[in-house]
Amino acid sequence: MPMYEYECRTHGTFEAMRALAEAALPEPCPACGAHASRILSVPRLAQVSRAERIARDRNERSSH
Repeated sequence: MPMYEYECRTHGTFEAMRALAEAALPEPCPACGAHASRILSVPRLAQVSRAERIARDRNERSSH
């Protein structure tokens, strides 16, 4: 399941894992329970291991 970033107007940003189909829906803030909207953030590609990056690159090249 992907990790998305949401922003509560009172408590700031937080992350939540959600199904892709539910990504656009508001997420309750863990601090106050208010509905928080999803915000666009930079992908965290550095957290992917080197072996996984190589495998993904090979997979992309072979798909063409």
